[in-house]
Amino acid sequence: MSLLRRRDFLLIFASFALSSFGDYLALLALTIRVHDSTGSGWAVSALLLTGLLPLVAFAPLAGLLVDRMETVRVLAVAAVAQAIVAVGLAMTGALVPTLVLSFLLGLGFAVTQPALFALVPKVAGEENTTQANAYLEVARWGGATIGPLAGGTLTAAIGSGGALLIDAGTFFIVAAAAVALRARRPPLPAEVEAGGPRPREAREGFSFLLRDHLLGMVVLVTAAMVLFAAIDNVAEVFFAKGVLGAGDTGYGALVASWTLGMVVAATVIARRVPALRLALAVLLAAVVGGSAIAFAAALPSVPLAVSMWFIGGGANGMENVGLRSLIHHRVPERIQGRVFAAYYAVINGASIGATVLGGALVAVAGARGSLLTAGLGGLSAGLIGLIWYARLRSREPAVLVSGPSGPTDRPVPEAAPGS
Repeated sequence: MSLLRRRDFLLIFASFALSSFGDYLALLALTIRVHDSTGSGWAVSALLLTGLLPLVAFAPLAGLLVDRMETVRVLAVAAVAQAIVAVGLAMTGALVPTLVLSFLLGLGFAVTQPALFALVPKVAGEENTTQANAYLEVARWGGATIGPLAGGTLTAAIGSGGALLIDAGTFFIVAAAAVALRARRPPLPAEVEAGGPRPREAREGFSFLLRDHLLGMVVLVTAAMVLFAAIDNVAEVFFAKGVLGAGDTGYGALVASWTLGMVVAATVIARRVPALRLALAVLLAAVVGGSAIAFAAALPSVPLAVSMWFIGGGANGMENVGLRSLIHHRVPERIQGRVFAAYYAVINGASIGATVLGGALVAVAGARGSLLTAGLGGLSAGLIGLIWYARLRSREPAVLVSGPSGPTDRPVPEAAPGS
């Protein structure tokens, strides 16, 4: 039976799409408001940082909350809290309250994101997690595509306050969908864990990434890829309009082709990757994505750039689906909330660094040089990852196998690949 015919998974799918839609709608509305009211680039940067910082700073506590309480209840309460914050944002126009409320909205997202992904095996089945993650990637980028368009249109029509009230409504709908779920993810009491409760269990997600050599390596390579790839976000508008001479339409075509590539790769390729090849697929995607951007920068041409952006987006989609699925396969269920929170903390930390690095690099090397640096950097990260993978395969073959989640502290190895 198709996953989309499963009631609980359909609710998660719709919640993820609606959450993504609301996030991007709010981001655009708030960015327009801060820009128009202050005219300051620093103020806009502060807005973006207040939304990202909670995902990094509060990841251990957010993940622990997801694992230590019934996950559906956590998701519903966090969504209601985000709705209230969004109403507050709609009612204020001053910069300081906006930044404070934006930080609180990001704090809610730090909880809802790992909660949604921790529920995936419960609503899709352990055997369908890769396919489920592929569908969720489509939901995410569907919402991310429509959200900014709706945000711009609604802000122009009814103002940023009205757009933010609509965002608040999306949070209330997500909370209602969470309450309607039949699946439950009850916490494992601390006293039944091996060795009893541990004083630093909030950091267990990061500790697991350090202990699991394969997963830790793939997360590290992906973070390096994000660090370089996110430079594209800063440089691509300058590349499209200045280097390619493609204007606003060409810039829009680049952004759209990247998103389309993500959706196509998630639906056609990523969901078919077997569990034993997920890590390898993520590393190969890093090589392909970096190569595509470097190629486009080296030989600037509108048709080539659009094609390479499509390939780069596909590689990005493959990385997202593959890594989330790898976490589902390798991480014991009792700490999946903490590991997802740790993973997104690392990725968002890299994204923050890339935002700063991208602006400085464009100023020094120009758009073409920045994209060439980003592409070659991503390619190098992927190649280093493949070499690392080969060394792990020869030294610790059992570590390379995706083990089923369970109550143990370490992944349960199966037979070595090819046996």
